[in-house]
Amino acid sequence: MTIMNHSSQTTRLSAKAESVVTEAALREKEETIRALLNARTDSAMLLDVGGTILAANETVARRLGIPPGALQGRCIYDFFDAELAGARREKIAEAFRTAEPVRFEDERNGVWYDNNIFPVFNESGVVERVAVFASDMTERKRAEEAVRASERKYRTLVTGMREGIMAVDAVDVIQFVNPRMCEMLGYEDVELIGRPVAAFLSDENSQMLLEEKRKLRAIGVSDTYELAMRRKDCRVIQVLITGNPVVDDGGRITGSMAVLTDITERKRANDQLRAAFQEKVVLLKEIHHRVKNNLQVISSLLNLQSGHIADPAVRELFKESQNRIRSMALVHEKLYRSSDLFRIDCSEYMHSLAGNLFRSYGGDARGITMRVETNGVSIGIDEAIPCGLIVNELLSNALKYAFPEENAPRPFPPDGPEITLALTDIGAGKLRLSVRDNGIGFPHSFDFHGTSSLGMQLVNVLAEQLGGSVELEPGPGTTFALTFPAA
Repeated sequence: MTIMNHSSQTTRLSAKAESVVTEAALREKEETIRALLNARTDSAMLLDVGGTILAANETVARRLGIPPGALQGRCIYDFFDAELAGARREKIAEAFRTAEPVRFEDERNGVWYDNNIFPVFNESGVVERVAVFASDMTERKRAEEAVRASERKYRTLVTGMREGIMAVDAVDVIQFVNPRMCEMLGYEDVELIGRPVAAFLSDENSQMLLEEKRKLRAIGVSDTYELAMRRKDCRVIQVLITGNPVVDDGGRITGSMAVLTDITERKRANDQLRAAFQEKVVLLKEIHHRVKNNLQVISSLLNLQSGHIADPAVRELFKESQNRIRSMALVHEKLYRSSDLFRIDCSEYMHSLAGNLFRSYGGDARGITMRVETNGVSIGIDEAIPCGLIVNELLSNALKYAFPEENAPRPFPPDGPEITLALTDIGAGKLRLSVRDNGIGFPHSFDFHGTSSLGMQLVNVLAEQLGGSVELEPGPGTTFALTFPAA
């Protein structure tokens, strides 16, 4: 009996000791958990199955607006409205029931939280607590929404563009196309993605050009070029492509993004315009040619008529008329032979005009030197004919009167007789045409504006027609200078 009492007492002491050890271990575990909770910067709590707060860190207290010491023993559901409390109760019950972590997001007072519930097991493997962590993810949520909004805008922009969009990798395999690109080629996107761009090119030249441009994009060069592409219905279209390299975060070029515009109709229209323009060029050339021929016929008729005139003065008048007609015919001849039907290269024109007059008046036999200076100036057809007629009158006068052969009031210049024809751009949108000789000159009292000479009258009228003015500059010799606006 005594032994049995001793045994029973020993059993009770052992059970009590074991209970003390278990409670101590549990307290130690909870203290460890509390330390871990306080080490976190986000909200961290330890809850029992009823939602009673066993431990909470300062972040929880700050967010709930309660001193840390007043939280322990409170029910977490008391701090939420009924709807949110019910949702939390379901999530915590799920963690106890499944013994698996539970993660969810929710929003409270404009703040988004990333919530994680982790089961805490006892020695028997039964869930006796849950640890709850709540991280403020508002900024991340805003950033994600901004990204989504940006993606929506990008997709709306890309899908709504009237141009085709194509993204390719480093070897020109298609990775993305927008609806317009599919429409241009007549394929569905799944028929295009994953295939090389070269598979849709219609000729070898386009394939060679694509390879050349791919090498340029590989070194970071953007470019615009044209390719001939074949649609699904085998029709060939001309496409204008603007390609730009795509660079990853490491600075490596991983492919390119291209904007493609169907320019088939534009090129067809341009070809038609070019053909029409060529027809007009041919027609205008023919017109200039015929006008030149008609003027030459008139000049020849005058020449034939002058052969029947005995009076030298009248024959001279016929000769002057011939020279004027030749100067106009020469304009049409130069335009007929020029690639530009609206402007004349003055260097060639003035040399031809001066050469004709020089031969007509025997300048070479008389030892006269002719110089022509134009400095690459060109003029339009509306200025060329008046300028030619003015040059004709002034050069004719110089060749006829500047160097008289008999009864000259003074001998020829020491360096020999010389005439200079010059047309220069003097800036400010003006041109200067001058005819200068080192001959006998005009008397100081000579007024060429009021002369009865037909030639001088023509010079004054044509100068007004050009919107310019002509002046007789003081000697020695004679210099007529015409200044007029450049067209």
